[in-house]
Amino acid sequence: MAVGIIVIVLVAVVAGVVQSVRNTRFAKEQATATRYAQETIEWLRRQRDELGWEPFYNLLDADAASGVVTYCLSSLPETSLIFEALLDKGASSCSQIGTSVFSREMTVTLAETQDSVDMVVRVSWQEGERAHNSELTGKLAKWE
Repeated sequence: MAVGIIVIVLVAVVAGVVQSVRNTRFAKEQATATRYAQETIEWLRRQRDELGWEPFYNLLDADAASGVVTYCLSSLPETSLIFEALLDKGASSCSQIGTSVFSREMTVTLAETQDSVDMVVRVSWQEGERAHNSELTGKLAKWE
């Protein structure tokens, strides 16, 4: 009887530890994905500030005939906004960021008044059979 109770307690403890490890790993991956998304928003903001509003908006507008375009971003260059070199438009799935398990996608919506850009950055990853993502939104406005 005592052995049975000890086995039940040990099984419960092991199950709790396994769940705790799984939750810790998910939290770490979620934080990393959120950091990648924030990095993308900050990168786009820096491009707007370095290029100025008109050149920045025109680069985006050249790609977004309908006012909305989605880009896959496997890396973010340190200098100039070179969308053709780093963006994979129309791909069924985005490539991974470096050697990580994460992929990054950015959807840009241009305002008809040409004074703002809305963006949604989604960073996705797989954990076993389950797909997860972290999504951040932002808005860049014309300012001088």
